[in-house]
Amino acid sequence: MKRIVCSIKFHNLPVLLAVPLVLSLATAFVTAQKTDQTENKAPASMTAEVETSYEELSGTYSPWKSFRLSFERKRNNRLIFGDFIQTSRFGEIDNTLRGGVFLPLTRKFNLNVEVGGSPTHRILPIAGTDVSLSAKLNRGFVVTLGDRYSRYQNNSNILHTSLEKYRGPFRAAYTLFVSKSSDTGFAASHLFQGNYYYGETPSSLGVGFAFGSELERIPIGLLKTKVFSVNVGGRHSLTNRFALTYNASFQRQGSLYDRRGASLGLRYQF
Repeated sequence: MKRIVCSIKFHNLPVLLAVPLVLSLATAFVTAQKTDQTENKAPASMTAEVETSYEELSGTYSPWKSFRLSFERKRNNRLIFGDFIQTSRFGEIDNTLRGGVFLPLTRKFNLNVEVGGSPTHRILPIAGTDVSLSAKLNRGFVVTLGDRYSRYQNNSNILHTSLEKYRGPFRAAYTLFVSKSSDTGFAASHLFQGNYYYGETPSSLGVGFAFGSELERIPIGLLKTKVFSVNVGGRHSLTNRFALTYNASFQRQGSLYDRRGASLGLRYQF
């Protein structure tokens, strides 16, 4: 991912939360700028993407819809990214701004930092962060540990850790999510993924399934529900500059509803 980070103001964002978010983005931006000035091994690349999604829900719930516009800037394996997302759920519309960086710390360790929030926050979090550290091990293994914080009226944290294995054009991964909210207690879910990479320009096909329990945001608040989901998606390069992204999914959210839908996007590399 690659994108340009811009300053974000949230009307009701507490100072104690705003300060670390702004400092994280500012530090990452300065680091990336210094890198560009001192390292000229490869030219910077820019990518823009537009994506839309549509999901049908069982029962009397209205469909979920979203539109996403994203930008990415990459140089020497360092990435700056940001996006704007408009989401429609349960008859409510939220706008979200998000930005972050991916920084190689050493040859083996990488840091990923994301911050964002919703000025409207009717359904989505008021603000949130996702910080993770990954390490490359021997024989194509990668291990990642991270924490995702979301601020609703009641805060929630999701600890996630994953183990990946790369071999030739294939990738297999397992991720454990452990979430905690002051109202719902603990919940844990498991995600299994497989990917195949092909073509001279980057293309991929992936499948995944997840099960367990998770925190789901609905109009009355956060609830802990059982979850089961499957999805198929990927990215197919049309030319050296254009690529098509796609995903189809089914998710059973306990006894609340079943959700099935698809997304379609178009990427352009400058």
